[in-house]
Amino acid sequence: MGLAPMWLCSVDMLREYENHPKVLEGIRNKRFMCLRSERLTFYVYRGVEKDYIVVPCRFCSCYDFLLNVLIRRRRCACYHVIGFEIARLRGALLDVRVEDRELVEVLEEVLVYGKSARLRKYV
Repeated sequence: MGLAPMWLCSVDMLREYENHPKVLEGIRNKRFMCLRSERLTFYVYRGVEKDYIVVPCRFCSCYDFLLNVLIRRRRCACYHVIGFEIARLRGALLDVRVEDRELVEVLEEVLVYGKSARLRKYV
């Protein structure tokens, strides 16, 4: 199984999700985050209960995307995937510069524990 296609961020898909309550809440609360180090860039959605690694317009580590998009093929995306592009277009991505090691630690926390305490320090 491959990643979701780039058409996920087509004009029609962006319109469909632009007023999605969770996308608007995510933008308002700076949940769509771009973490940059000297060598790495990762996109992370900082959720209330869990955090997710996202490849905008392509992939999300949330259960909804994994189960309903990749496995069951019931949906074409989760709101995190498309919400990142909406946030970027609105200039609402929280862009955080970190050291390489710190970025790796955030990713480890998200992957191992599902939530990063370190990530919350950037807001």
